[in-house]
Amino acid sequence: MEYLILPIIQHISNGMPELMVVDEDYGQLEVVDDDGKLMYELTYPAVLVDLEQVDWSEIQGGGQFGEARIKARLLIDCYEDTHVGSGTEMFIQQREEMRARMHQLLQGFHPSGSAGSGLVRIESKFYTFDHGIKVYQETYTCRVSEVITRQTTPPSSPVRIALETSIERP
Repeated sequence: MEYLILPIIQHISNGMPELMVVDEDYGQLEVVDDDGKLMYELTYPAVLVDLEQVDWSEIQGGGQFGEARIKARLLIDCYEDTHVGSGTEMFIQQREEMRARMHQLLQGFHPSGSAGSGLVRIESKFYTFDHGIKVYQETYTCRVSEVITRQTTPPSSPVRIALETSIERP
């Protein structure tokens, strides 16, 4: 099901060229302070995409329908002082505009082409991570299908291994 991630990453990257990083989420944010982990350094703003799970139901003929849960996290470093009167309050609005643009790109997008449904947002979370990183997390679902084609021909002849032993005498 990882095939869903690449089209989403490409779609976000094309639609939001100001992003420094668009990648699959494999824990890059959570290890930002762990010097022992061999990962590239995140630069911001960034979007990390994760396929969280797929809930499957049976259908006939060796195939299944599923509902995939996909999480997209927009990460923005917030170094600006945005208190009232600072003259930089507009950074709050700029972050919201970026979040809204990511959602606009993803809502209805078909990551598996005509084989599945478009993304539908089901949850939003917003929180601050270490070092002043704001996280705008959107979770989407989409319908997917997977068909297993049964092997109709028997496997080719079995592999035969012959061992020859020779012992050299001195």
